[in-house]
Amino acid sequence: MGSGKEVFRRTRKLQASLEDAGEQALLVGNRRNVFYLTGKDAGRIVVTPDESVLFVRPLYRQLYSSLYGRGFPHRVVDFEEGAIKGFLKKEGVRKVCLDSGSAGALADYRKRLGVRVSVSDLVERQRAVKSDFEVDLIKKSCRIAHDAVYFAGCLLKPGKKELDVVADVEAFIRRRGSETPSFDDGMLLASGRRSADIHARPGLFPLLRGPVVVDLGAKIGGYNSDVTRTFGFGRLTAREKEVMDFVRELQQSAADLVRPGAVAGDVHKFAEEELKKAGFMFHHNLGHGVGLDIHELPNLSGKSEDVFKPGMVITVEPGVYLPRHFGVRHEDTFLVTKSKPKNLTA
Repeated sequence: MGSGKEVFRRTRKLQASLEDAGEQALLVGNRRNVFYLTGKDAGRIVVTPDESVLFVRPLYRQLYSSLYGRGFPHRVVDFEEGAIKGFLKKEGVRKVCLDSGSAGALADYRKRLGVRVSVSDLVERQRAVKSDFEVDLIKKSCRIAHDAVYFAGCLLKPGKKELDVVADVEAFIRRRGSETPSFDDGMLLASGRRSADIHARPGLFPLLRGPVVVDLGAKIGGYNSDVTRTFGFGRLTAREKEVMDFVRELQQSAADLVRPGAVAGDVHKFAEEELKKAGFMFHHNLGHGVGLDIHELPNLSGKSEDVFKPGMVITVEPGVYLPRHFGVRHEDTFLVTKSKPKNLTA
């Protein structure tokens, strides 16, 4: 990943937040968080208000020696058995926070480190607000996703199999420069009655008449994009057209409520209420943050207390799902600005 200055800025900002929180040390083990703070996803980092140490295997210390040079914000040491425990003991650290992306290993770290261990979301909260450097990468990713979903719509032909469409679109995304698909299992595509399944996997059978939900993304410099369109395949019923129009309009109405200071949970509740008025249930969150992870903070659920801030990148993706009939979802990636949000995938 690019700028050394960017990595330096992120690390110093995290150290200031750690000091403000009154914490002695933060152990960063989640690969995305390590990437965020170093530009590579190798090793573990112990951050204190005064110092940051990257523990990395000797092989990677050699491979990335040019990165770990002048201006690098972390002292680099070999990641050997007991190295982190030894450092914490030397520094007199009695309590260490674990980044929330590594929370699953909490019990193991408590056993190995010999100090009190808790979980902190300081890194994830910092990642939620993007710098101009990050936004530029996301914009590039979004342009590929925009073009790819349009390309997908052009491929919907009678007799074409769902997986054939997916293969062509994912190849298109790669040729445009995407490092990997945004989703671990690849893009989503579901046609006809299968579109009512929120996470339906594409199959080796011809496209079914009716709405076709296509959900995809790209990745540039480690940063993701996310977009969903529902296309009409064959002759649509009046009901199918009505629901597709309703979902598109609801997405715009919900996105218009995304302003600095607004609470994410309130925007979700607005969309949920509009769906109820129309006789539908809301079966998932209105959206999520997008960045190094395809799903990250802020959380756009009904219970979310996350507050929108300029620089956040989110999705807004209402959907209607009618089992045994069809489903519709419309999603874009938005940048929260000082005024109205900017649609990056439109």
